Amino acid sequence: MSAFSAYPSFAFLFDGSSVSGRTHSYLTLLNLFWTEEDAASALAAVRVAARASAHIDGELAALFREVHWRPNLVAATVMALGYGSDRSLVELWEAFERGTWVTPQLAVAASLRDPAFADTAQRHIEHWSTRVNWSRPGPEHGDPKNLSALLYLCGLRPSCDEWLDGLVPSATIQAALARDLTYDRGGRIAMDWLERIQRLGSVQREE
Repeated sequence: MSAFSAYPSFAFLFDGSSVSGRTHSYLTLLNLFWTEEDAASALAAVRVAARASAHIDGELAALFREVHWRPNLVAATVMALGYGSDRSLVELWEAFERGTWVTPQLAVAASLRDPAFADTAQRHIEHWSTRVNWSRPGPEHGDPKNLSALLYLCGLRPSCDEWLDGLVPSATIQAALARDLTYDRGGRIAMDWLERIQRLGSVQREE
């Protein structure tokens, strides 16, 4: 049985198989900056695969449930491009909460697809602002990269301004942002990935 049998529509991103005479890699999706032509081509291939999937939510669930970041990234890309239902949105947030190296990309996908994104993000940020030990990043403690990504994406929404103004100056949040600036720059990753997937994937951010 193939290692990718739970998400066969997207196996080409992992096994090097050709699509329309061209190979694509999940690595192209990571930052979407190798070349615009390569990134746009990979996104187009992902879109075609998503449209052809007979069980898109099942495949997305399998991708999100993988412990490795690579399938998580593919699932986030598929959702950011507009595929998957509310069932997949639940899987996305669960993967975000478990923690993965590509949480900024998952946060971007959630911001594009979840009408309740601001409320969910606010709950995470408020929790982390009072209960997190930033010297021990991880799912049970929170991760500065996750926080930074959510703060950036919420900062794009005027409806978040009031509660952001109350939370961001806190010493806890500032300590987390300083740590993120040193190690990950989650907000910058989210900013860049959002800009590129909107431009190259023709996705518009939902309010």
